[in-house]
Amino acid sequence: MACSALCASIILPTSVAVSGAAWNGEHIYAVDGLTPWVFVFENNGLFIQRFRTLRAYRTIRYDFGVGRFAATDRACSNRIYILNTRLEEIGSIELEIQTASDNLVADAGYNQTNTGFDVAHPYALRVYALDGSYDSTVTRNPSGREFLHWADFGVRRALHYFENGRFYVTVDRVGGILPDCVALKAFIPRDDELYGAFGVGYIYTYFIPVYTEGQLNTSIFGNFAFIADNISAGCCN
Repeated sequence: MACSALCASIILPTSVAVSGAAWNGEHIYAVDGLTPWVFVFENNGLFIQRFRTLRAYRTIRYDFGVGRFAATDRACSNRIYILNTRLEEIGSIELEIQTASDNLVADAGYNQTNTGFDVAHPYALRVYALDGSYDSTVTRNPSGREFLHWADFGVRRALHYFENGRFYVTVDRVGGILPDCVALKAFIPRDDELYGAFGVGYIYTYFIPVYTEGQLNTSIFGNFAFIADNISAGCCN
């Protein structure tokens, strides 16, 4: 695996845990779900500045096709907020939910064709049109499984879910269990590659490849002590 395009570690200046993160190829963006700020970092993890926002965002995802961010706020909300590249909120979309549990939005972002939104609810993966109207259901969860993140990239699909007391990451149903000390905060898709923002401990967040060059980075399922070495080496293997 060659050197990764995204490889960094960050700590928020507030020393609060990251709840969601995005990347636009030039900068890393992070939110904490508690304060009305978006924190901006260089690709190497150096903090640059923070932007005050209208609300505290819990998740945030950048779409390379439309050049905008899609964000969500609190857990009990069926709304997606749209931000421009200046991190100004320029609109919001209320989702046409199908069941009461759809009021919980675990993760959301533009779909690959930029014609709607892919939304991970805890118990279903659904597609909504740009106006928030319901389009289709990709899958409902098996009993005991809770969806946390979903990303389609290239011809592949990545899932992050909780089942039987463990957290799983899979790409096209192939993957493994994350170590107990590790929490995936965001999938970051770009073309046919996928990166992840992984929280280790409380304040540390690492950005490393999940699937690049046609390969799943299986080391994310091992001892996370390898991360520091990968980061310092520019995520080169």
